[in-house]
Amino acid sequence: VVLIEQSLGLPSFRPTLKVPIIVPLLGTIGCFFVMFIINSTVSLIALAIVITFYAALLKKVLIKTKGDVRSGLFTAIADWATKISNDLSPSKEARAWQPELLIPVEFPKEIKGAYRLIYALTYPRGSIKVLGMLLGGEEERLRKYLPELTNSFKKAKISSSYTLVDGADFGKTVSISMQALETAFFKPNTIFLKLDEKKEGLQDKYLPIINETKKRNWGLVLLATFESVGLGIEKTINVWLDVIPEDWETKLDLGNNDLAILTSLIIRKNWNARLNIIKTVRADSSLEKEEIIKELNNMRILTRMPKDTQIHILERTPSMWSMAPSADLNILELPDKEDLDLNRLQEIPNKLRTACLFTLDSNIENALV
Repeated sequence: VVLIEQSLGLPSFRPTLKVPIIVPLLGTIGCFFVMFIINSTVSLIALAIVITFYAALLKKVLIKTKGDVRSGLFTAIADWATKISNDLSPSKEARAWQPELLIPVEFPKEIKGAYRLIYALTYPRGSIKVLGMLLGGEEERLRKYLPELTNSFKKAKISSSYTLVDGADFGKTVSISMQALETAFFKPNTIFLKLDEKKEGLQDKYLPIINETKKRNWGLVLLATFESVGLGIEKTINVWLDVIPEDWETKLDLGNNDLAILTSLIIRKNWNARLNIIKTVRADSSLEKEEIIKELNNMRILTRMPKDTQIHILERTPSMWSMAPSADLNILELPDKEDLDLNRLQEIPNKLRTACLFTLDSNIENALV
């Protein structure tokens, strides 16, 4: 403990008897060295007893009013590691990407219906930050429900937190919150929104947020459910691919498809589900079906998709939705348009008769690395 606290230079570490850092370092190494020289068997037993007692005390969840040395040390070490990481690479690495969701909610029911999907998206290494919007008559319910929600995620071993924000405009308040989070190192990287056709004014509420995600280089996940079907039996996932860059293999760039593929792989693992790749092809495409299948197989291998992933080719026509294989969840790229019509998006789950997840990439995700 002395070695760690002295190395980190914590303000709380102010010993009246100061010693060089080499002293606790040699003391730590010497204690372990001498302990095993005297009797290695007894030393191992002693370590096992210490670990057993520590685990037993952790399970008791002892109530502490002023914290303990463990949390302080872990916080200090994490802060030190963050600074080192930021110095080495100020931008986030694609290989270290994991879903860090920011979920703005106005009503508790918005997140209740999406709980299982959010869990499947973030378990085991993702995190959730819920932004409770105090805009209407649901303030008391949010104040009561959000602590319970975050606790349920924590019990499921998912890092989660929440905050309540006042504001008169949903889209503008969320956009300002995103701007404020830009200074944080461990900031969310993906906005999660739920599309509800019964909710009025979604176009005006969500478009500013979607534009802000593009501006701030965040990812976006938009859930559109089909009536009260939910997520079915959670066994099959369709991943729709439309436009894939021709030089994706040389540039390692799949366009606006990385987030769709990564989320499908995370959900598949948590559901133990089967994946289908559905490639839509326009009538004027010069590529033969065999060439497209070969390219998709290469992509499947490079993105480390399961071997049992099925590939389907559909011509891009109004009737293609009815020709798609049935699934419990369809994942599609969100059209990168300035005049995006959210009402038309809701027509897709109605045609597929299942829930849809629309994704918009940032420049951080990369399914090929």
